[in-house]
Formats: sequence, C-alpha cells, structure tokens
Amino acid sequence: MNDTNDIAALDQFTLAEIVFYLSNGAIGSLFNCIVLWIALVHIDTDDKPRQIIVINMTFADLLMCLCYMLTRPYLNFFPNFICHPYYITIWTIQLVSCLNLVWLNVDKLIFIQFPLHYYSIVNRRKVFIVSAVTWIILGYIAFNFVSSFQGGCERVLINPYIYMPICILYVLMILTSFIISAIIYFIARASTKSEARQRTKLFHRLFFLFSSTLWTFFTCLPYRILYLLNMICNLFCKKSLSGIPVETF
Repeated sequence: MNDTNDIAALDQFTLAEIVFYLSNGAIGSLFNCIVLWIALVHIDTDDKPRQIIVINMTFADLLMCLCYMLTRPYLNFFPNFICHPYYITIWTIQLVSCLNLVWLNVDKLIFIQFPLHYYSIVNRRKVFIVSAVTWIILGYIAFNFVSSFQGGCERVLINPYIYMPICILYVLMILTSFIISAIIYFIARASTKSEARQRTKLFHRLFFLFSSTLWTFFTCLPYRILYLLNMICNLFCKKSLSGIPVETF
C-alpha cells in the first residue's frame, strides 16, 4: 500500500509542471507544423533529397509534441489498453528523430567529401527507402521492447536487460551525430582555408546541421549517460532487480 502511495505521489504534477508540458507541447507543435508546411509546399525534394530526412525528423518531433508533451500530465487517466500503442509511439518517434539526425550528418558528409558525385550517391528514391526502413526497423524494435512492460501507463516496469540496450542505442546515435558533425566541420574548415567568402557561405549552409546536432548533444546526452550509469549501478549493486520503473525516454 505504501509503494502505491509513493508512486501516486511521484505522478502528481504541480501547476508549473503542467504549464511547462502544455506550453512547450503547443509551441513545439506550432513550429513543427510551420516547418513541415514550408518543406512540403516550397521544397523540391528531387533537387534537395536531404529535405526528406528533415521532413521525417520534423514529423517525428511533431508527434512527440502531440503524443507526449500534451498528454504527459494526464497519463495516469489513460485506460490500460492505450498504454501499449502509446509507448510504442513515444519510443519509436524519439529513436526515429535521433537516427534521422545521424542520416542528415551522413548526407552532409557525403556532400562535403564527394561534391561532384553527390547526386549519383544520394537521390530521392534512396532517401525514401532509408526513411521507410528507419521507421519500420525502429518501430519493430519499440514494439518488441514495449511488449514486455508491466504496470499502468503512468509507471512502467521494464526488465533492465531489455531497457539498457535501447538507452545505449540512443546514446550511440547522439555520439555518432556529434562525431560526424565534428568531421564535417574540420573538412569544411580545411577545404576553404584560403577563401573567406566561400568558407562563410559554406558554414551558413551547415548552420542548421551544426545547431541541431549540438542542441541534441548538450540537452539529451548528459541525461541519457547519467541514467545509464544509474542503471548499471543498480544492476551491479543490487542482488535482486527484476525491473526498473521508467516513464518514457
């Protein structure tokens, strides 16, 4: 009975927390809708196939705002049958958003390293295939992962040996994006060292990539690493641990 009361207390949101979730969810949804509208109406994906990656990443972020940020304060009111698709959606869109950032960095690396062969390596059809495979594989991973949870929507109990690989995958994708961005930065800096105007123009084109990667790296990675360290400590410090309570990523 005390454990139930403790969990209920943890799931009580203050007014400030409710305002935070709802305001950020609404603002994020608005801006992501604007970005999607501009991309779908004004961008030629035949000429700029990388925009398909941006569209996928933005769509995943929009779903995150709609499905998680705007619903999180009311999660304990959800009926149990919604829990399964809810968590599949949440974990899939977070992984998809992160992996699309990796693909965006890979695309820019190809563009910087092989500018004359870029359109023979990257085209609209190939990017569509990569995007579809990304959603299918990560959705499948999330489906099998979430199938093992026990508990209500507001407090999910998951075997740590199942949850840990997903967290490690998330951290690896963030680190991969950062490493590729760093490589792109040094290649761009070295290739235009003697031409200031060309270097400035190139870095203007790379601004979105660098800012997105750095934002994800500094806002998401510390929390993920600390969570992983805490999980590892729990696994090795406690003799009996059948599961860990988590809400979402």
